[in-house]
Amino acid sequence: MANVTTPDDLEDYIPMLRKLDVARQRSAQLRDTGIEFLMEHLQPAEESDQPPVFGTWRHEYSLVVRALLTRHDQPFSKQEDEEKRLKLIKSVIDQLQKDEKGTLTLEKLAEHELSVLVAASVLRALVAQPGVAFSKTAMLCYYWIIRELYSADRTDWNIGGARAAPGSLVTAFTTGECVRALLSFADALRNTGNLIAEAGDYMERTTQLDELNNKYFNDHTPEALKEWVKAEKEQLCLAYFIKSRQLCRYLVLTLCPDRSKETLSTEEYRQQFKQELNDQLKETTENFAQVLHDIVAYRKKEYGNEISPTSKDALEICKNTLSICEERLYGSAESSSPSSISLKRKADVTRSASAHLIAFQAVQDARKRALEKFHSVEQCTAPEVKAFANACKDIKQGFDESARQVEKLLIPSRIYLSSILDRELALASLGESWDWQPSELACAAASYGKLTKAWGKDARFDRAVSDISKMISNRGQLANLRHFHQGPDGPRQMMSNAAALHAIAQLLHHACDSKIDTSLIDNMLRFFEDTSAKKGWDWEYSQPPLQANLKATARAIMALAKINEMLDKRINHIILKHFSVKEKNIGLSENLTLDSLFYPDYGLRLAPDADTLKTMIPQRPPCIEEKDWPKNGIQRLDSIAITLQRMCAHVSGVSLPKREPLCSLVLHGPAGTGKTTLVEALAVSCDVKLVEVTPSDLVKYGEQDIEQRARAVFEALSMLTRTVILFDEFDPVLKRRKVDPEKQLDVFSFLTPGMLPKLKNLHNWTEKRSVAYVLVTNLIGTLDEAAVRKGRFDERLGIYPPDLLSRTGRFLDQIYPDFQKRLPWVGIIEIIKKTEGKGMTTLGKPGWFTIPDSEKKREELKKKPGTPFHFLHLKQENPDATIGELRAKAILEWPEPDDELKGILGEGPSAVREWLEWTWINLWDELLSENANDENLRDLLNDRDSLNKLLKHKFAQRLSLSD
Repeated sequence: MANVTTPDDLEDYIPMLRKLDVARQRSAQLRDTGIEFLMEHLQPAEESDQPPVFGTWRHEYSLVVRALLTRHDQPFSKQEDEEKRLKLIKSVIDQLQKDEKGTLTLEKLAEHELSVLVAASVLRALVAQPGVAFSKTAMLCYYWIIRELYSADRTDWNIGGARAAPGSLVTAFTTGECVRALLSFADALRNTGNLIAEAGDYMERTTQLDELNNKYFNDHTPEALKEWVKAEKEQLCLAYFIKSRQLCRYLVLTLCPDRSKETLSTEEYRQQFKQELNDQLKETTENFAQVLHDIVAYRKKEYGNEISPTSKDALEICKNTLSICEERLYGSAESSSPSSISLKRKADVTRSASAHLIAFQAVQDARKRALEKFHSVEQCTAPEVKAFANACKDIKQGFDESARQVEKLLIPSRIYLSSILDRELALASLGESWDWQPSELACAAASYGKLTKAWGKDARFDRAVSDISKMISNRGQLANLRHFHQGPDGPRQMMSNAAALHAIAQLLHHACDSKIDTSLIDNMLRFFEDTSAKKGWDWEYSQPPLQANLKATARAIMALAKINEMLDKRINHIILKHFSVKEKNIGLSENLTLDSLFYPDYGLRLAPDADTLKTMIPQRPPCIEEKDWPKNGIQRLDSIAITLQRMCAHVSGVSLPKREPLCSLVLHGPAGTGKTTLVEALAVSCDVKLVEVTPSDLVKYGEQDIEQRARAVFEALSMLTRTVILFDEFDPVLKRRKVDPEKQLDVFSFLTPGMLPKLKNLHNWTEKRSVAYVLVTNLIGTLDEAAVRKGRFDERLGIYPPDLLSRTGRFLDQIYPDFQKRLPWVGIIEIIKKTEGKGMTTLGKPGWFTIPDSEKKREELKKKPGTPFHFLHLKQENPDATIGELRAKAILEWPEPDDELKGILGEGPSAVREWLEWTWINLWDELLSENANDENLRDLLNDRDSLNKLLKHKFAQRLSLSD
């Protein structure tokens, strides 16, 4: 009898997940339609003699940029569309910084009816273009936002809240816009520091690899070891490219992280990067100086030119304004006659002075830190790359501290938003719908959560979701929208419904545990379908026929993008509760990255290609069918390191030059070779969750429900986004379909045929949703060939015990800092020989083939018994001691192999290739064991042709014995 499912089973969530997935596709389609409208109706400034069609308001400029940026993490598949999008963003950002009358000034900004809202939106747009966040325009917006947040005014006299313009209403909507602008700026600061540190690490690492070639062997490095260095540099270069591409989406400096892909030496790249960094920081300090001068000049105008500075220090001038303001308001000690300016004007001037001083100080602090970074680069004159890498780390710390200072400025805003959250929840609890503003509650909750990251810890978020959901009509209209500005003679400026829905989506995105009905999402999307005017959007209060305008379209695109992002997060959250999940710092070490791994297959670069294999084995062994023989040889040009980096690029949304994306992989080979570790490192490097799926997930309810359960599991997996999936111990589910009358069929016997369309569907969706999945198996020859072929899995790679070249290169590289002058070759040969055939379970441990960079940890490992690193240092200290004596003293026990080569396991081309590759690796090790000395090691690390000549006889003999 079939087991009965419980209310929290995955199958019960499938209908809801389907509805959410349909809504997600609707939101993405609407978003992309709006972006097409913007791209059709906009032209880069250099291609048009006419002024931009979206008018002169910088608010519109910035909203358009922010709308186009919603595809930053999901680039267009068509290269020409993506290039046009990026070109338009750059063009509009250039226009944001100037107009027909010149660059933006504080006077022009203050004249705008919604000056604070414009400043916040412009800053968020500028931050997205590398090198623009430190521009004069951005810094003036930065000053204007901070000044507003610290201004106390009627009617609440609190700081932390923001008005759309001085004299307007303080609202959570405008405050939230300011908060996100400053947080975006802080993120750009951190990204810039991280990129500079990554560049320093990359240059230091590649220099070390070059020195490994030159110093160990006196410029007579064996060809194979050069291949190891080349392979390691290739994976480092690709990793650096991916990281830099991710970080350069939001930078405060214009750096060129892709130079590593050009034909430059490490030293040339270092000099170029250093000069570029130096020039950028110098220009930044000059910009800051001009911004501070303009701020002082503007304040002087605000006070009616009454400021007569007696100090050359700009900050001192600002402090002097406080006493002038007090004198205006309260009168001087020498004269009690009132000022000619009205009392209200005097009060306004006094209140703005302290806010101005805080904002001015923030800009001046930013200039001070930029100067410190500039001097750090300028003073780094040492030729050593390590000195430059350390300087890059110091600069990173400076940028991190700058980001923390920006976030500290938002403490009053956090308090203000918390108070609004309390106020609106209290009013909502009274039951009178017109006494509270759901849009204000949504903005306050979303922005407060963004600041505090207290999602799941604060019950107010759940209450906010519940109360707001009740106020959205079935057409997606939010009741009781509040106006955020009213000019002296003009109409009220109402918060648009699209902006309100955007705030609600922000709240729902993070408050994943808050339950909502799928009809709420349908209602939100229905609003955008109702207000759509062909491809663009019009305002909700417009009369038919609707005319698409760019500002309303931009607002709609941003809201739809956030709804889409929210649905991604919620769908993932629902699905992942039903599987075993790990992530960085939760089940996975943050240090387990693709950069840190010991890759075991670099030696397969030297394996025979098609022609060489034909020379070595003229006649195919009769035991192997012709269809299974590797027609292209067994040489592996791209290591597993490159393959995993390609998958990392796919999950991270980075397009690689000259390489196809990769979303699925089969890792096969003997036990204990670290296949699962490779997949875990992929998840950590991508900073995404790792979902582990095993056959037990399919048999949760017994044999009778296995097909239904499998269908639900794979349908759910196909809905995930930005995730890495690991299929572990899945051999029984995908095994070859053979009927043996003497063998009893197991529970999975009839499941394999149904898995083929499920894997095909999974592959189709993972290509679109930045998901990677990997199957690990020890028995590739027993799996159904159709289940693991192209269209279901992109690549199949064998993972074996580290080959001779991989062990030698890795070990010499890891011990390099401790043995730069004289190598204890006797000890090194012993370690390399005794570790043949051993898996990554042992060899990857600290003290074996992984030595930490930290000097303190290295010193500890030197004295730690039971490791080759300790053994090697004992050999250096006791050069006359025998190997046996040293082993006893080091308490070193060589590990047993995790698995052994037993011939072809199973059948099919993958099984044959696995056997050939592993046999070739084993024979290479045997040649060293026969004559273990440094001269023989150098011969075995010769060029590919020479190596395969040495292996030819043994290889042919071993294959003939297999018959």
